[in-house]
Amino acid sequence: MNNRNRKLFFLLVGIVAIVAIALYVVWQFYANSRHVTITYNNISSVRLVEVEHEREVGEVSGVGAISSGSTITIDKHKQYVLNYTGNKGYESGQVPINEDDTEITINPDYSKDNKKSLIDERRPMLDEVIRNGFADYELYNIERGVLYNKDSWYFTKLTYKDTEDEINSDTLIVGLQKEPSGSYKMILKPYVYFSKLMYPNVADDVLDIANRYAVGLDGELEE
Repeated sequence: MNNRNRKLFFLLVGIVAIVAIALYVVWQFYANSRHVTITYNNISSVRLVEVEHEREVGEVSGVGAISSGSTITIDKHKQYVLNYTGNKGYESGQVPINEDDTEITINPDYSKDNKKSLIDERRPMLDEVIRNGFADYELYNIERGVLYNKDSWYFTKLTYKDTEDEINSDTLIVGLQKEPSGSYKMILKPYVYFSKLMYPNVADDVLDIANRYAVGLDGELEE
């Protein structure tokens, strides 16, 4: 083999080696990756953040702001969360990416300030619904309530006015559901506790939140 052929041979070997390494790197990338499609509304920004031992490591470089409907590629051996910023009137928050997730939809709730504003605006109407549906309302103070699942439900407490009457002094909870027309209807009648037996057609999460609110364990609600 002359010198020219030797150089050509080694050049070809080098090219083959580079191609093989490149293919291996690409194969490794896809073998250790998975794809997740992100959709959302009422959000101004979504960012991908890596997590280690339940602590944020930092925003993943090269991803940037994620547009709704786009698919991101992540390392299947790492943990991630999506940090999102809600539009005006909507809350900001964080959504974990679980190992089996292929699609994630983010639909943020109203912000605390927005909920408070809505309650203040609708309070006369909400209280009137309660008075019309509860014959003994005059014995109770109708407290300022809370909204759940945006404004699809309104829960409030009825506190007995006669504090010296220990027999009838239980605080009652009432639940109003928003109708398509925008008005509210009393669904959960004033009571201390709501069961599935009492309300078989009411979603479990609504009953659970109402009961948690009754005893002050309303982690998803804000006064």
